[in-house]
Amino acid sequence: MELQQCYKALSRLSEQLVVEVADSRALKSCLREKETTIAELEKELNETRINAHEGGCASILFEYSSGKLISGGQDRSTKMWDTSTGSLSHSLFGCLGSVLDLAITHDSRFIIAASCSNNLFVWDVNSGRVRYTLTGRAHKVCAVDVSKVSSRHVASAAYDRTIKVWDLQKGRVEGNLCLWDIQTGKLLSEVAAHSLAITSISRNGSVVSTSGRDNLHDLFDIRSLEACGTFRATGNRMASNWSRPCISPDTIILMLALLMGPSTFGQ
Repeated sequence: MELQQCYKALSRLSEQLVVEVADSRALKSCLREKETTIAELEKELNETRINAHEGGCASILFEYSSGKLISGGQDRSTKMWDTSTGSLSHSLFGCLGSVLDLAITHDSRFIIAASCSNNLFVWDVNSGRVRYTLTGRAHKVCAVDVSKVSSRHVASAAYDRTIKVWDLQKGRVEGNLCLWDIQTGKLLSEVAAHSLAITSISRNGSVVSTSGRDNLHDLFDIRSLEACGTFRATGNRMASNWSRPCISPDTIILMLALLMGPSTFGQ
């Protein structure tokens, strides 16, 4: 009787051992599959690693409804990549400083870069050319975004602690002087000041002076935005995009720093 019970116990132990061995083999097989999957994923990650920019890449985003990746870096370039192959699709040049942030319109027509050069640069994706240069900042533009409702409105933030909203359809920044109500954010008036982008604005009382890339210097009455005068120094050019005119306290003299030396104009 005792011998039969011993045989039965050995039989049960043998069955349990068989089950445990089978489970161990299954676990080993599962572990091998996971190790293989991890190795394949690591291989894919290594294959899609992109050396995008010299000096570092500051901003990336994906194009809408596409596998293309857009990157901007310290080498002042903006690039579009095919993520499936890691190959370069397009290179966008024309930015004057390191790219700090990127945005793309929802129709994927325009790419906007915020730059250390105090400007926003808007490229036409189809042509690869700069469509607009949005100026008027005194410091680096650190962030940019496009409206989720409309592809025409672009907002930017800068180190000068201000946020500006641009209208891409009106092309307002290409030489137009605009006056907004700070409390409501509404545009009060707008006037064509320069044939090219305005680089700086100075004010003294009711008089506003603007300088542009067309090397002209205009005076406006801030109350009505009526033009008071236009000045040009023959043979001279603006020293830089950041050269700012200075108006005397009595609004009689306008002083500017030009490439060929300072020039003085009488109002």
